[in-house]
This record gives sequence, C-alpha cells and structure tokens, in this order.
Amino acid sequence: MTRSDKKRRPPSFRAPTPSFRHRRSPAPSVSKAIVVYAKAPIEGYVKTRLCPPLTGDEAASLHGSLVMDLLECCQVVKGCDRILAGAPTGQHPFFKAMETRFQVKLWEQSGEDLGARMAKTFQDGL
Repeated sequence: MTRSDKKRRPPSFRAPTPSFRHRRSPAPSVSKAIVVYAKAPIEGYVKTRLCPPLTGDEAASLHGSLVMDLLECCQVVKGCDRILAGAPTGQHPFFKAMETRFQVKLWEQSGEDLGARMAKTFQDGL
C-alpha cells in the first residue's frame, strides 16, 4: 500500500485549530508559592498507622525527617515564596526551627479537613 492509496480523512475529522484569543493571560502581579502542609511531629499525632512496628516517638521523628527532606527539596526552586502551613499551630517549636533553617514563611492551618485548609490558604493569601 502506497501513501497515495491510503484513505484520507474527510475535513470534518481534522482537529480544530486552537484559538487563543479567548484565553486570559495571568495578571503580572500573580505571585508564585510552594505551600507545604505539615503537622507538628508530636507523638501520637502523626504517622500513627506505623505504630507498631514503630513506637510513637519513632513515628514522630520519622515525620519530622520527612518534612525536613521536603523543605530541603523546595529550597532549589527559585522565584517563588516557600510557605510552611503548620498544624495544630504554626507556632510549634519544630515549625519555628524550620522557619529559620529553610527560610520559609509560617502560616497557620485552619479548617475541618485538608480540603478546607487548602481552600482557606487560597482565600487568605494566594
């Protein structure tokens, strides 16, 4: 079968040409941010499904290490704010230490569940 033998699709099957005139471009003042939602590494409050085999203290320590690893990864991203949204309070000593160590802004989480907390973040600041 040669190329000329192949059936051509009728014009109605061709993909439409995209039109960009109806799309909005983002406002230049829109800020960029990475928001990390984290719980304070409190024994019995985080990673409870890992107990056992871990103790509550080991689970809390693991959680703190995971948060630090994530914040370290976020440091390589340039041109945006880095925000650590903490629960149950953003003023926990762990979060204060992360603020200094990783130069993140601290925010408080508020809302019944993670979805509500994320929505509140957008309402309040992003």
